[in-house]
Amino acid sequence: MKVLIFHNTLSAQYKSIYFEKIFQNLKNSGGDLFVVQTSYSEAYRFNHFDKLSLENSIKYPYFLISKKPLEKVNQLFEFYFWLKYIITFKPDILNLTGYTSIFTLPTLLICKFLKIKTIITLESITTSKNLDSIKAIIKKIILKNVDYINSYGLKTNNYLFSMCVPKTKIINFSNTFDKNKFNNISDLKVKNQTIKLLFIGRLSEEKNLINTIKFLSKIKKNNLEFDIYGDGPLQEKIKLLIQKNNLQFVKLMGPIKWNEVSNIYPKYDYLILLSNSETWGMVANEALFFNIPVICSENCGCADDLVISNQNGLILGDLENQNTIIQLENYLNKPLNSINFIQRNNLIFDEKFAINNFLEKLYLLNEK
Repeated sequence: MKVLIFHNTLSAQYKSIYFEKIFQNLKNSGGDLFVVQTSYSEAYRFNHFDKLSLENSIKYPYFLISKKPLEKVNQLFEFYFWLKYIITFKPDILNLTGYTSIFTLPTLLICKFLKIKTIITLESITTSKNLDSIKAIIKKIILKNVDYINSYGLKTNNYLFSMCVPKTKIINFSNTFDKNKFNNISDLKVKNQTIKLLFIGRLSEEKNLINTIKFLSKIKKNNLEFDIYGDGPLQEKIKLLIQKNNLQFVKLMGPIKWNEVSNIYPKYDYLILLSNSETWGMVANEALFFNIPVICSENCGCADDLVISNQNGLILGDLENQNTIIQLENYLNKPLNSINFIQRNNLIFDEKFAINNFLEKLYLLNEK
């Protein structure tokens, strides 16, 4: 089996992990993998990492289309290389990441003509408000012409159903996390005198950090600390909010490299992810790997799939609602049964989020 993947950014850590795993598995069974990457990364983090070190860390065969930020790559230029590798690599299966390119549909039609099976990995979790809009109609046509769709979970499934996609096309592809790539130092968990809350991510609108800080400031606990790791367009606005309201429990910690996060998680009691919109939230996988409960919003893709309320975390609704404040206060006051939590947590990872699950589905598709 030969698998060709079109992906947008070389710097996506978790995608690199499962590309590497797929490559190793296919190679051992006489197959092959090739990944065509569009760019190093999006513009907002383009200068935040060493490009040469990134290239040297990649352990699967790939081609990089452009050394410009993703947003500046010409889609026709991208399409030229897509065609080139479809023709020269001759895959059995083509996997595309999303359908943002105007050349997604032509690519699918070419593959259909060449009898190449196609998969789109879809990360949408919001149902379209107007299913008769031109944009929605184009998406429906794309989804009709692809053979299979990788769905990240319940929320993506609901989106697909709203777009009239039959169940037979949907592969329930849980957001793969290879725990062997993370150094597990959870036995070094720090016992805090205060309740330490953690956020790791981009300081942007969709992360809802302004409202998160305002919400946490209403919690009736004097021993609360909230540390924010990352940078982004809202950094100055968050800093001003903290200073203006004298919110001493909130600290901006600055950006952190991915290979350093394993030293951060054991210092905290809970991960906070109260986003307005979140495709999944891989930080939830990271936190739970270190047995740190996750407090997330119902807007996160990981909610109800990975994060289960009152089992390995808490899922919150409207932050303006007084009942939501009470819900979090009650949760933070409740002692955590560490043994039961760890057992349930390991079961979720091993049964649902093992990387081999995706590999097994690939082989099944190729046999159809």
